[in-house]
Amino acid sequence: MSTQNDERQASAGQVERPVRPSLSEALDAWWDAAYVEGRDGRTHDTEGGAAQQALQDIWAAHQAALVAAVAAAVAAERERCARICDVTPPHPFRPSIEAAHAIRNQKA
Repeated sequence: MSTQNDERQASAGQVERPVRPSLSEALDAWWDAAYVEGRDGRTHDTEGGAAQQALQDIWAAHQAALVAAVAAAVAAERERCARICDVTPPHPFRPSIEAAHAIRNQKA
């Protein structure tokens, strides 16, 4: 059980527990809590809420991964759009269109 090993190492001062564990660490902790619950014949969480905390860590790790993936996709799309704009020639009637908009906005 990796959580038990982590606790032993942390108590020995060897390893600091990260503020937000990775998804695999959170899944390990949740599985460890479920295993101990089944082994002990319990149908409830520990008094400290080990399973609930592990589940919250799973959701936090999942959300962090999703946010990172979305940020990467947005950055890639912005880069792609910038490349398109760099190679697209300007519209030949752009000055006259802007002048027409300026006239229309003056009347409003």
